[in-house]
Formats: sequence, structure tokens, C-alpha cells
Amino acid sequence: MVPFLKSIVYGDDAPLSFLTDNLIIVAGAMVPSVMLVLGGMIVEGPNESKSGLRTTIGILVARLLILPMVGIGVVFLADKLNFLIEGDRMFQFVLLLQYTTTSAILFGVISSLRGYAVS
Repeated sequence: MVPFLKSIVYGDDAPLSFLTDNLIIVAGAMVPSVMLVLGGMIVEGPNESKSGLRTTIGILVARLLILPMVGIGVVFLADKLNFLIEGDRMFQFVLLLQYTTTSAILFGVISSLRGYAVS
């Protein structure tokens, strides 16, 4: 937003371009790192759960069914009220993806909740 600050951080000859280079390297390693963490969380197999089966089912239903439906409704309502960028279907698609897909972190939390995590 501020061209002067942008020229300090972004660009080949920018004085702080090493920050963006390091962030690109870290971003490239993020997905394999999350997969390693997930594998470590579920490696032990099922153990005794501290929470009941009803609690886990409630969390799964709320997160995997109710929240995506509410998110889809919010995105379509925002589009109907012209809060979104007009004519940009890719932006709307990204918002819908964000609401409807589960994250690896959520899977880790659920497995930890059920007692599958490494102690």
C-alpha cells in the first residue's frame, strides 16, 4: 500500500529482500512440516479418550457440517449485498474453499481430543 515501504522489502535490489526470500523458503516447507506433525500425532494408534464419543461427534458435526453451511450462507449473502468484489468469481471461490475445507490442524486437534496424539 505504501510504495516506499514496498520498495524496501520487495524487489531484487531491495535492502530487506532477504526477508521475502526467507518467507518463501519457510512457505515451501510448511506443508511437509504439517504432514510430519500429523504423522507424529497419530502414530501411537487409538488410546483411551478423555472426552466422550458424543463430544467428538458433536465437534465433528459442528465443524464439518454446520460451519461450512453457515460459511456458504455468509459468502452468498455478502455477494447478494454487494460486499464482495463485483464480478470476481475467483475471490468468491476462494472464500467458499476457506469455509468448506477442513484443515490439517483441525485433524490434529480431533485426533488429540480422541487420545490418538503422542503424549
